Amino acid sequence: RIGIQSIFYIARNGVLWIAGQLEALLPTLAVPLRLNPRAVVNYVHGRPPPPGETFYSEIHELPPGHLLTAYGGRVAVAPYWQLTPQPPLRLHDDAAYASAYREIMTRVMREYVPANKAAITLSSGLDSTSVAAFLRTVAPDAGFTAITWAAPEIPEADESQYAAEAAVRLGLPLLTVRADLAWTLRDAEGISTARAAPY
Repeated sequence: RIGIQSIFYIARNGVLWIAGQLEALLPTLAVPLRLNPRAVVNYVHGRPPPPGETFYSEIHELPPGHLLTAYGGRVAVAPYWQLTPQPPLRLHDDAAYASAYREIMTRVMREYVPANKAAITLSSGLDSTSVAAFLRTVAPDAGFTAITWAAPEIPEADESQYAAEAAVRLGLPLLTVRADLAWTLRDAEGISTARAAPY
């Protein structure tokens, strides 16, 4: 519904091609590939392609919450669902907001407690630490492992010390991954562009 899994398609001459990855549709296009000028302009301004479009003129992406119907050589795309914004929460003081936050997070985390062992990505930020803390609260006996990135070669980006402190406080075993060694731009071989984004 919200676009977590992309669906790409080409409709041409009564034939419909559908794929979960844009690259799978590229062989069906004529060479040279025709770029989508609207997507290029958006890219220059730091924005994604317009909804339903890609960097290629003939390849479309099904927008979130939309249904694609193909019949008799024709393709129609129409919305079937949209996210309904919740009304703003208006409470009388900070303590009431904190209580409401705890109630909501506890309810949501109970829905996501895994049946078996699971990993939690942990940075030094409030988001991941809050999720980890609430999961530990609602499932104290679950087999969680924290995973964090370390970048000692880039000290200004390295949060591993704070993530380690959070893991100790929460009683979580910690697995540290060296991000600076896995960085794709570390060497010339990593400087490449996916065909889905030809820039």
